[in-house]
Amino acid sequence: MQTLTRPLFRLILFATISSCLEVQADQTIFTDSLQNGWVANYSWATVNLANPTPVHTGSASISVSSTNWQALYFHHSAQDSSQFANITFWINGGSSGSQSIQVQATRNGAAQTNIVVLAPLPSNSWRQDTVSLASLGVGSVIDFDGFWLQVQNPGLAPTFYVDDVSLITNPNPPATVTVIAPPNGGVYLAPTNLGLVATVVSNAHTINKVQFYDSSTLLGEDAASPYSFTWNNVPVGTHTLTARVVFDLGSGTAGTNTSASVSITVATFGRQL
Repeated sequence: MQTLTRPLFRLILFATISSCLEVQADQTIFTDSLQNGWVANYSWATVNLANPTPVHTGSASISVSSTNWQALYFHHSAQDSSQFANITFWINGGSSGSQSIQVQATRNGAAQTNIVVLAPLPSNSWRQDTVSLASLGVGSVIDFDGFWLQVQNPGLAPTFYVDDVSLITNPNPPATVTVIAPPNGGVYLAPTNLGLVATVVSNAHTINKVQFYDSSTLLGEDAASPYSFTWNNVPVGTHTLTARVVFDLGSGTAGTNTSASVSITVATFGRQL
C-alpha cells in the first residue's frame, strides 16, 4: 500500500464504506413502463409501450408489430453486466402465435454475433423466457448497453406482446474494481507524480491484489486495501488507465475483472492543455 495524502485517504475511506453498503438486486427493465434508465425508442418495429391488453401483470404491456425482421430494442447507457446472470421476460404470441423470435445483445452499440432463438411463441397465453447474458456474448463485460427481440419472419408478422422484463442478479458475481483517482479527463503539467487509487467490491471473493495499467503496460500493484500506487515521473502524453482485480487465486473460482478506463493527459509547459 502506498503512502497517501489526507484528501486521497478520505476519498478512499468514503468510497470503501459506500461499496460495502451496496446490495445488488435485480434490475427491472419494464413493468407497466420502462424503468431504471432503460429506453425503447431505438426499436425499429411498431411498438406500443402502453398496450392495455393482454398484460401479464399490472396495467400495461408492450405490443410489437413487425414487417420484415423488425425488432423491439431495449437500450441503456453502458453498464457492468457482471452483477447479472440472465434476462427474463414474459412473452405472448397473440391470437395466432408461432412467431419465431431471436434475441441479440449489444456492447457500446455494437451488435454481438451470439444469437439465441426462442421457441415458437404460444398463442393467447404468456410464457416466461430466460436468456443468459453469457449466451448473448455480454456476460461480465463493462459496456453492456442493450438487447433486442427480433422477428425472424419476413413480411407482416402477427403482433406479439412482452411484459415484466428484468435483469436477474448473478448469484456468484465476480469481484469488481473502480478507479477513483485520478479523475477521468484530468490534465497535469509535467513533471508530475500521480496517485492511482481503486476501490474493490469483493462479492464474497478473496482479493489477492489490484494491478494498475496504462493501456497494456503494468505500472504496479497493491495487495492490501486501500489499493493504490504512485506513478512517478508520468510521461508526457495521453494515458488510458485501468485497474484489474485478481481474486481467489488457487481455487476453482479464481478470476480477474478489469475496471472501466480513465483517460488523463500530461503536458509540458507551453503546450496547449
